[in-house]
Amino acid sequence: MAGAAPAWTKRLVIQLVRGLPGTRITHRGTVRALGLRRRHQTVFRDATPSICGHSL
Repeated sequence: MAGAAPAWTKRLVIQLVRGLPGTRITHRGTVRALGLRRRHQTVFRDATPSICGHSL
């Protein structure tokens, strides 16, 4: 690998386990804001306060 190693950052691994049919519209909006679109999809996000508020 060339160059310096990237700075270490906290990352969250978020996976949508259950489907969205039958859930509240606000829950669907939260899942969409996290970048999830279908079941068993995994996304990696930086651990910012806004993302931690969405996921916890």
